[in-house]
Amino acid sequence: MKDLSYLLNTGEVSKILGITITSKFMVEKLKIEPLHFTKTGYLWEDIDEVRVRLAKYLIDSIGKKRA
Repeated sequence: MKDLSYLLNTGEVSKILGITITSKFMVEKLKIEPLHFTKTGYLWEDIDEVRVRLAKYLIDSIGKKRA
């Protein structure tokens, strides 16, 4: 069995970011695919990728509202 202990669950991602974020939002809006699926949820690998895509999403959202 592959060691998955380094992966983050969605709750841990939210805690690191300091905001509540859902798996559905990450998949649908940020276009990030989880690295692994479990019975209880998704596991994510790259928190930096989540940060970058979230920032881009927020900037784009603000730009659309001003246009």
